[in-house]
Amino acid sequence: MRQGVPSVFISEGEQARDPNVDAKKFGEEWVAKRYHSPSDDMNQPMNLDASVQFMQMDFLVGYDVAQNPQRPKWRPGDFFGETFGKK
Repeated sequence: MRQGVPSVFISEGEQARDPNVDAKKFGEEWVAKRYHSPSDDMNQPMNLDASVQFMQMDFLVGYDVAQNPQRPKWRPGDFFGETFGKK
C-alpha cells in the first residue's frame, strides 16, 4: 500500500452457515482469547471444509484480478490512494 499498490482483502464474514452459530461473537471471542496467543495453534477446533471453501474463493478472486487486462487502481478520493498512491 505504501508503494501505491492497491490490494484485495477478503474476510470470512460474520454470518455462519449454521443459523445456531453466532459467527460475529465467535470471531470476537477468538480474537480476544486465542489470536496470537499460545493457544493459537493447530490443536484448536477447525472446520476444514469451510477452510477449503474460503481458500477456493480467495483463489478465484485473485485469478479474476490477474486475468483482467486492466491493473487494479485506487478509486477516486480513496484515502489510501490519496495518501500513498503514486502521484
